[in-house]
Amino acid sequence: MRDFSNCTALVTGGASGIGRCLALALAREGADIALADLDAGGLERVRAEVESVGRRASTHCLDVTDREAVHALAEVVRPRVLVNCAGIAIMALAENTSPEQWDRILAVNLRAPINVCAEFLPSLKERGGHIINVASVDGLLALGGSSAYATTKFGLVGYSEAIGIELSGHGIGVTAVCPWFTWTPMVDSISIQGYERGKLDRLLRAAKPVLFTTPEKLAAATIKAVKRNKPLLAHTFLAKFMYLVKRLSPRLFRDLFGKPICRLMKIMSE
Repeated sequence: MRDFSNCTALVTGGASGIGRCLALALAREGADIALADLDAGGLERVRAEVESVGRRASTHCLDVTDREAVHALAEVVRPRVLVNCAGIAIMALAENTSPEQWDRILAVNLRAPINVCAEFLPSLKERGGHIINVASVDGLLALGGSSAYATTKFGLVGYSEAIGIELSGHGIGVTAVCPWFTWTPMVDSISIQGYERGKLDRLLRAAKPVLFTTPEKLAAATIKAVKRNKPLLAHTFLAKFMYLVKRLSPRLFRDLFGKPICRLMKIMSE
């Protein structure tokens, strides 16, 4: 999809972080924006930002895991660009992840975008468009210590690849966006089992200059990928490099990156 002018883009998780930056990037490309999120205050702030660049915006305060709410949204919003960006993160070894945590992260990160796509596919098929599913580099390579999160993101990448093939004859492109660590408000919600919050905050901020990209850079790269109808975007050089190493030699990737990070997670959770 090369031209976004005068179309509507629906962005879930649009009240902050990557969702906010994607909404603003699409607005600057000429799209009107429908924002969906649980954060009513954040929705209003982003709506004002969208309107400040001359585009219309609507806000829809809802939980993407609520199927009835998503169905009702599909009755009033008919987007040509659908962005699934709502998500949560849980950093824990598989053995330390509770059944309740598994249920929650699967509901938000995987079942919700699948259901959102299902609700909006009929209208997308009528006019064509593009689906952007924001996954993670964890959907391409599992580093250990984030088993539940990686499971959901691998699932979302696989789902995106499958429907991309299924919908190619309907004028609908699908892009799975797999960013390296991105500094967003979701960073504040990351939990590591057994690791004290203050120590985690200091660790993340120390790593920020080296390991993290910005949501603004990711949004710009995503727009370019959609215009080229790329099925997959691995964002940042480090993400692409590690993904290449994994594809060339899974054992080398495991020994160089996976095992050391897993050991670090075990130490942090003790």
